[in-house]
Amino acid sequence: MSNSSSRRLAAGVVLVLLLPGLAAAQRRARGPVEVPEAPAGWTLPRTVDGHPDLRGVWVEIGGTRGGARLSDLVIDPPEGGIPALTEQAQKDWDELQQYLEEHPADTWKDRSLGERCVTLGVPVRANFNQYYKFVQNRDHVVIVMEWYHEARIIPLDGSTHPDRRIGLWLGDSRGRWEGDSLVVETANYLPKGYAGSHQRGTPQTWFHSLNSEELVVTERFTRVGPEVMLYEVTIDDPPIWVRPWTVRMPMGKRNEPLFEFACHEGNYNMANILRGARVSEQEAAAAAAADPE
Repeated sequence: MSNSSSRRLAAGVVLVLLLPGLAAAQRRARGPVEVPEAPAGWTLPRTVDGHPDLRGVWVEIGGTRGGARLSDLVIDPPEGGIPALTEQAQKDWDELQQYLEEHPADTWKDRSLGERCVTLGVPVRANFNQYYKFVQNRDHVVIVMEWYHEARIIPLDGSTHPDRRIGLWLGDSRGRWEGDSLVVETANYLPKGYAGSHQRGTPQTWFHSLNSEELVVTERFTRVGPEVMLYEVTIDDPPIWVRPWTVRMPMGKRNEPLFEFACHEGNYNMANILRGARVSEQEAAAAAAADPE
């Protein structure tokens, strides 16, 4: 097995480990990520401008790595668990789920942005191909995402978000340093731009999402050892969630390159999903004609 295949298999295992962990957090509170003390003699590397050096390839990790132990993802609310949807958001979600169960593939627009190879959105999430290359200088941090081969160009110059009417699939990200943590605030999401964020319901609704134009995602990257960086993300979207909520997980450093993610070129699933839906419709029509009762 090639190195790239091996690490993709391992990352798929991470998906199996972390997504059930997030679901479990909805049912019970557990402890947060436990982070060990930095190894003796280790000094936080810094760039020429004095800020922590985050450059290199990082990947979200489950289980343990470098001594960091993942016992839960949700750290706020402190009792654990993802908050409830607002009454209107729950109604919208139920209607979306009902529609997709009845119309799973009328057109490609009924499929999620991820399935359509558009984007899987921001923030970092537990899934396969979750390798992130950090490029850093005095004025910007660029996070290149292996999955969908997207790049987030994050200015550190104190500039503000553009008018909210300017919406982007990945939102508009602005960064700043708070001590030794890189804090990135992302706003100006398009509706459904926060793809894959809401994975409740049936398989038809997986990777579909709900978000409003008020969504603000705040990420915090803190390097705590030579191979471990703590990643923390807060979701704040008042029309959707009854309160903000925060997830924390470790990221591990990798001495590996990013590989090409040729989604459109190999996306036979989309054509097959639509073709299969048309066959199902024809079979249903034929059965109804044969048995009009």
